[in-house]
Amino acid sequence: MAHYSTFVVRILVNDEDFRILEGQITQASTHETIYFRDLGKAVDFICRHLSDRSDTGEFPASAINPQFSEGDPEDAGQG
Repeated sequence: MAHYSTFVVRILVNDEDFRILEGQITQASTHETIYFRDLGKAVDFICRHLSDRSDTGEFPASAINPQFSEGDPEDAGQG
């Protein structure tokens, strides 16, 4: 079984040093929003929402495929 969970992410980045100045992430169905300056907090937020839908009640950050951001998203998770 599978499901989609939709998040809207906005990140304001400093043009000079590419630091994250401010980030915002909203879970689409609940409209819950957090603000962050550390991407780890955004990942934690996503994992918390995904764990709400899991059988075990847990969704570890390590379960997120780190290769998804590399190359073609169509190829992510295929090996």
